Amino acid sequence: MQEVNMILKYVENNNKLLRAISEKQDQLFKKLDDLEAKLCSTKDVTSGLTPPDSDTELFNDVVPKPKSARSISFTDSESDNDGDIFKDAAQIPSFLAVAEDEFKLNLDLGGAREKSYSGSIYYGFARNECKRVASVKCRFMKSVVNKVLEVVSSDTSGKNVNFQILCGAKDKGLYEMEVKKEYALVKVKPEAILNCRLDIRLILLKFPSLEDATEVYGGLCK
Repeated sequence: MQEVNMILKYVENNNKLLRAISEKQDQLFKKLDDLEAKLCSTKDVTSGLTPPDSDTELFNDVVPKPKSARSISFTDSESDNDGDIFKDAAQIPSFLAVAEDEFKLNLDLGGAREKSYSGSIYYGFARNECKRVASVKCRFMKSVVNKVLEVVSSDTSGKNVNFQILCGAKDKGLYEMEVKKEYALVKVKPEAILNCRLDIRLILLKFPSLEDATEVYGGLCK
């Protein structure tokens, strides 16, 4: 249990660091926008002046051309046609993404793999608003430190998904199961994810089989 608490603390610190980086980037972009606005204003004021021919080149250097406004594009992931309750949500901008090899725990996950569970994964960015990311396969793995649930993409049509969820932290309220009419959901908070690289509120694992969802949820809680 002590190892579980240490890992959860490590993941929590990583998430705090990601949020701090995001805030610093927002502040930097705001300052850049203010600077661009001042440059554009200076250009408007000086546009009516006609400097001597000998000073034309110098004048152009003093009043630089304003840069074109930056645009942040948001791309949609694989759409879901299941007609369920989920709604699309904007994804995290690319400049907030963290390199794949950063914030990983150096764990030996080479243990025996168990039964595979097929489903799909959603990222939750706001309350009652989730985005389907990809189809996935889930397997429990016995590692040196603890048992984990490996979640990986099962096809190439969606985004690449590859991370592990720590098991045995039910008392911290990190897992939840919800049964719908035609499927079941296993909800996981990001604090339980070992290599969480996105600032997300929740992860949903959707299984068409109630039996599979029950086994996955039960395995996480053990």
